[in-house]
Amino acid sequence: MSMRPPLLATCAVLAVLAASPALAEGPVETALQPTTSQATDTFTYNDMITANRLSDPQVSPDGQYVVYTVSRTDVDANSRASALYIKSLSDDSAARRMGISDDGANTARWGADGSLYFLSGRSGSSQVWKTDTSGATASQVTDLALDVNAYRLSPDASHLAVSLAVFPDCADIACTVERMTANSERKSTGRVYDRMFARHWDTWNDGTQNHLFVVPTSGGEAIWVTRGFDGDTPSKPFGDENEFTFTPEGDAVVFAA
Repeated sequence: MSMRPPLLATCAVLAVLAASPALAEGPVETALQPTTSQATDTFTYNDMITANRLSDPQVSPDGQYVVYTVSRTDVDANSRASALYIKSLSDDSAARRMGISDDGANTARWGADGSLYFLSGRSGSSQVWKTDTSGATASQVTDLALDVNAYRLSPDASHLAVSLAVFPDCADIACTVERMTANSERKSTGRVYDRMFARHWDTWNDGTQNHLFVVPTSGGEAIWVTRGFDGDTPSKPFGDENEFTFTPEGDAVVFAA
């Protein structure tokens, strides 16, 4: 019987061992151990939480600027703060924090009039304000008795569509304010629900619905444009202005619910 196959196999094994001394000596453990610098630069959960978040970039109508939100988290204080930054797109200058952020500013949107509109609670409730590219001062646009949850500018910036949480069976905003005040003063805490949903995530349904109102940016009465509609626009709890808009002519509002 021929012995060539076993001899060839033996020679092949010896050739591999001769060419790779490390394999013959045993496993190399150092290649699997992280270096000191690698251990120091490990990205931790705390690093992820405290990293700045950039979001909601908005380019100006003339293409000269972009405004965006920077959110910072303070783990020790268990809080998060946001600020608006503006960056020129025509040069390499650094982004600049807008002074209006000192009193709270979010949801910045450019208008066709060149103004920068935003939401702020500096007046005691969430209302629409506006500023210029300097971002140093602001003027109030809406002064409604309820918080503005979301808003959308008309194409010519002459009107705003705003979302307010109202009681759908009320005749006006004042009725909703009066009922909210009465509910807050009521000593009992029991509620009766006769329809779904009774709870949105971690918030119980209080009987209000998100409805749309149109307000002139120059001041004037808020017109309830979704009166009689049984639903929320924008939807709860995470809906925003992406769920409603003006027509190109600005003479009507289209919404999803």
